[in-house]
Amino acid sequence: MKKVCAKCKKKLPITFFQLDRQQKCGYKPYCKDCSNLLSREYYNKNKSKVAKRVTDYREKNEEIVKLRRKKYYEKNKERIFEVARLRRKKMRLNKLWMQKKSARSMVYWAVKNGKLKKGCCIICGDKKAEAHHHRGYTKRYYLDVIWLCRKHHAKQDN
Repeated sequence: MKKVCAKCKKKLPITFFQLDRQQKCGYKPYCKDCSNLLSREYYNKNKSKVAKRVTDYREKNEEIVKLRRKKYYEKNKERIFEVARLRRKKMRLNKLWMQKKSARSMVYWAVKNGKLKKGCCIICGDKKAEAHHHRGYTKRYYLDVIWLCRKHHAKQDN
């Protein structure tokens, strides 16, 4: 069975429409894509109004909301833990990235200000060398670098 969407005018299978018992045919007049678009537009125009309605509902139905959250937690415990684990991992990676960025910046400024002399690759002697933080990216070792060409630097990092 097919139905025409009242917004996009496309003839789509009935599975593309949400159920609505108030409608004569039993389905909403808009397809799911159009319904989502309309909902998003309404939300963007009325963010504060929607936020107030949600807050009011939560305050009036505190116990119901608590029970729903508890039920959801019990049903999705593994997924919640996995998402939290991935978030922690991402944060650790971001911290490492920030440490690397800081270390590279310190080397750049030390070379620019003359505190650190840029050398050539210690393996092949190439003058186009990069700083390799062989002892890590902590503050204590920011300027403790060896100079390697791009090829040897890539090998050291792997």
